[in-house]
Amino acid sequence: MNILAVTAASILFLLCACSHEPVHESYTEPQHSGVDRSPHRTAEAGPSNHPSSTQFHTNLLSQINHYRARSGLKPLSIDKRLTTIAKGHCSDMNRSQMLSHRNFQQRFEQSGHTTCVENIANGYRNPKELFEAWRNSDGHDKNMLEKDIRLAGISMDGPYVTFFACDNRARSHSAKARVTYDDHSKS
Repeated sequence: MNILAVTAASILFLLCACSHEPVHESYTEPQHSGVDRSPHRTAEAGPSNHPSSTQFHTNLLSQINHYRARSGLKPLSIDKRLTTIAKGHCSDMNRSQMLSHRNFQQRFEQSGHTTCVENIANGYRNPKELFEAWRNSDGHDKNMLEKDIRLAGISMDGPYVTFFACDNRARSHSAKARVTYDDHSKS
């Protein structure tokens, strides 16, 4: 393996998108041909490369809300419960050093909402860079522009970021749901 290949692999940035919409009860992960669905191991970026967590998620939400407004959609409000859910997922990814939507169904159930979406990332140095990457990825873009979402939780733990957003409707016990994933890598 040459030095260029090793360097390119070491600066690989990854993104993943996930959404949850009401449809049917059972959880099955859809199959997407040509998409690598395995968890991705990535190099950890040093903490000095990131602004404070609070500053990062405030600026990221601002970017997302300006984009939603330009698209004729309502802005998202930070929700304490969804932030706690996002924080837990970020901590899990940082602890395992794996970018993954693992246990999305559990986060959806914990939210108590009828529609939720999730974008995750690793290694982005600032909110604008991350927002632009998500905007230029069909699955992530679709999640940011989901018309039904109104509440969001954003968290950063080390180099990992989770954006977890839901509608403002409480789910009844009989709600049915379907999960769809759109995994995407950025190099």
